[in-house]
Amino acid sequence: MKQETKQITALEEIACFGVSHRTAPVSVREHIQEQIARFMADLPPYITEHALLSTCNRVELYVRTTSAEQAIQLPAMIGQSETPDPYCYLYQGADAAQHLYRVSAGLDSLVLGEPQILGQVRHTAAHAQQNKTAGRALQSLLNHATTVGKRARTETAISHSPASVSSVAINLAHRELNGLAGKTIAIIGLGEMGRLVLKALRHRGLSDILLVNRTRAVAENLSAADSQVIDWADLDVALRQADVLFCATGATLPVITSDRLHQARAQNETKPLIALDLAVPRNIETAVRDIPHVHLFDMDHLHGTLDDALAARQKEVPKVEEIITEEINHLHLSLQQLAIQPLISDLRQQAETIRQRELERTMRHLGENLDPALRKHVEHLSRSLINKMLHQPMSHLRQQAETGEQVDTSAVRQLFGLQE
Repeated sequence: MKQETKQITALEEIACFGVSHRTAPVSVREHIQEQIARFMADLPPYITEHALLSTCNRVELYVRTTSAEQAIQLPAMIGQSETPDPYCYLYQGADAAQHLYRVSAGLDSLVLGEPQILGQVRHTAAHAQQNKTAGRALQSLLNHATTVGKRARTETAISHSPASVSSVAINLAHRELNGLAGKTIAIIGLGEMGRLVLKALRHRGLSDILLVNRTRAVAENLSAADSQVIDWADLDVALRQADVLFCATGATLPVITSDRLHQARAQNETKPLIALDLAVPRNIETAVRDIPHVHLFDMDHLHGTLDDALAARQKEVPKVEEIITEEINHLHLSLQQLAIQPLISDLRQQAETIRQRELERTMRHLGENLDPALRKHVEHLSRSLINKMLHQPMSHLRQQAETGEQVDTSAVRQLFGLQE
């Protein structure tokens, strides 16, 4: 009887224990990840399903236990004290589903609506399925999470506006030059910001990228077939060739002065140049705006555009929340339908066992010389009787599950003499 109750309340047996950029610094996240890894290396028998979502910004373990009470004990199982680490969080049941759906939709990301997390959730689902660590309940949760992520990005504009400094800067250059295909793009400074710009340019399939860094080895490590390394001493070469210039060094004084840029462009003064200063303090003298055909944009301008983009995404959050609510309701129904599958399977198996036994007995009484056509008719009759007798109760069980009505599977099992 208890077993069937657990199947009906499968969602309450699902829990999420984790830590993210919102709750903890990197050092704490690394420590929690080590704790989870040790726990997963020797899972207790009451963890029946599990899946790990691990990214640079979060690590979350999703499990299904043999009871809702054990799901609550997940932090203690992993090695937390009776009072869990304040950096961590625990969600159970519908709360765990809602959290995962918000993650998949990009509502819990470092940048609102960022699309990469959906691919990471997909990877988690595929890995759990491939390694058979997620059963029907957890796999259903993960599948619905990917559906939420896809719906959020196709039915709303949560990911449409560029929402990082690098993406805003690239979009601005794209707009100013009516496209970046075939343009020479120089990145001066390959720290964190410069690397993000390079990654975003490659994601768009752009090539003819010039990499300039004070330490040449850094640029060489990042170089590929789409890029060329230029020595810091030859910076003027990049200034002369570039159609777009991203500057993000750690210098405290301007790297590109008005005089330097003017001299570098002396032989091609009419060539348009989009200069994007992504550094604080600024790397490009504001006076370069006085050079004909040079268009300078700094962080003040980019942050204004970024604020507008994030505001546009923020307006989409209520629409995404509606999708999450719909999918949680769908998950409840899905788990209800999954819960009655063992019962239906047992009913069919019992009926088939009875049919085979009685058919064999009947065939023995009819003798070995029974006409083959008549034998076939008798077999068909036995199957038809069983199917017709089971049709109504099975249809009723499925209808109850589809409408979310509580199914008393224990009573059904008792009625048909089926074991728990």
